[in-house]
Formats: sequence, C-alpha cells, structure tokens
Amino acid sequence: MLTRLENSAYTVASAILVVMAVMIFGNVVARFVWNSALPDTTVIIPELVVAAIMLPLAFGTRERQHISVDVFTNRLPGKVKASLFVFGTFIGLLALTPLLWFSIQDLIKVIERGSIFEGEFNLPKWPGRAFFVAGLGLCWVRLWAMLFGDIRRIRANKLDEILNEAVA
Repeated sequence: MLTRLENSAYTVASAILVVMAVMIFGNVVARFVWNSALPDTTVIIPELVVAAIMLPLAFGTRERQHISVDVFTNRLPGKVKASLFVFGTFIGLLALTPLLWFSIQDLIKVIERGSIFEGEFNLPKWPGRAFFVAGLGLCWVRLWAMLFGDIRRIRANKLDEILNEAVA
C-alpha cells in the first residue's frame, strides 16, 4: 500500500512538471506575442514547484537515493554500516517530525482563515501547503517503515538486504 502511494505521488509530481513546463512555455509565448503574461503564473508555478519537490520525497527515500558521503563507511564491516543506516533513518525522523507537525498546524490555519494569494484569480493558499504536508507525511511514514524493517533485518542477520538496497 505504501509503495503504491509513493509511486502515485511520484507520477503526480512528474505530471506536475509537465504542467509547469507547458505553463512556462505558454507564458513566454504570451509575453513575446501579446507582451502580456498569463494570469497568476507567478503564483501558480511556485506552488507547483512545492508539489514537484515534496511528492516524490518518499519515493527517493524508499530507493535510498538521497545524497550520502560514504568514503569512510565503505571500509566498515557490514553490521556497522547497516547500523549507521538505521541511525541515519532515526535522525531523519527526528528532523522531519517537528517539520511535519508545524506544517500540519500551518495548513490548518491557512484553511481556517481562508487565506488566498492576491491576484487575478485570488487562488487559495491551502493546496501548496497540502502538497507539502502530503509529501512530508508520506516520507515520514516511509522512514518509520525503513527504521523497523532495517532493525528487523539486522536482528535476523540479513545485512546483505540492507546493504544491497543502499547500493542499488
């Protein structure tokens, strides 16, 4: 179920990138041809950027594709490396938990106040905040799944599974 959600979020983020490209292209053409921008693109594009970055975050986490420096850890024994993966996941959870909590609080405030972006369409602010919370929340759940899964594999002495995931 979690994998399906992550794949869906990745697909939605990919579609959003296409929409952004079309909007930017349309905006450039409109400026060139009519000397006028498309309405509210300066509001819509940054909100779509948030979605394009945050939605695939859990997918990248699942694939262990975040930037890492392993110059020193490559020389360590397998159990130590696997334990460092668990430690890194735990640190990630510590970092994301308050960020997720305060993002949810911000989303609730924006919805309750009915906050909008001033512009031609007076677009609501909550969709961008919701994309942020959805992407961060999905990543947070993935980190918990990885933490418990990696601990279970270390206890079962299945270190190769953890180390192969990290390399693949």
